[in-house]
Amino acid sequence: MAFIVAVRVAAILLLAAPAVTELTNEVETISAGDWKYFEVPLHNKGARIIANYDVLSGSNNVRMALLLHEDLDRMGPDLPGTILATPEGRRGSLVDPIRRTGDYVVVIDNQDGRQAVRVHLRVALDFGAGREREVGRLTPRRQLTVVAVSCVAFLGIVALSAQRLRKSMRS
Repeated sequence: MAFIVAVRVAAILLLAAPAVTELTNEVETISAGDWKYFEVPLHNKGARIIANYDVLSGSNNVRMALLLHEDLDRMGPDLPGTILATPEGRRGSLVDPIRRTGDYVVVIDNQDGRQAVRVHLRVALDFGAGREREVGRLTPRRQLTVVAVSCVAFLGIVALSAQRLRKSMRS
C-alpha cells in the first residue's frame, strides 16, 4: 500500500514539475562596437523564451534582441529582422511565446558602446507555457449534451434514493 502511495506522489510531482530548460547563465565580455549571439534551437515544439541581461561593467548602450538565425547574415546597427528587442540600458529582459519551430538566436549588442562590457546573460525556454491555451471550449451542442446527461443522471439518483427511502419507511 505504501508503495502505491509513493508511486502516485512521485507521478504527481513529475507532472507538476516546471518544463523550463536553461540554455545559458553566463557572464560574457563583449568588446566595443561588437555583438555576440546565443543559439536558441526549437526543433520539436514551440516554447516561451525568457531572456534577460545585466551589465556588470562597461557601457550603458547594451541591448538584446531575438532574431531568426538566418537574419544574422544581415546584422547591423538597426538589428534587421528583429522579432523582439529591448531598449538600450544596463539591464533588460525579453519574454516571448515562440509558437513556430526553427533556429532562433538571442543577440547581445554593444555596437553603439565606446567600451567593452561584461554582461550576465540568462536564457531559458519554458515548454510548459501555453498549456492553459490548449483547453478549449465545447461546442454549444456538446454543452447541451453534457447538461442533459448530467440532469438525467441526477434525476435518476434522486428517483432511486426516493424509492429506497419509501421502501424503508414502509417496513
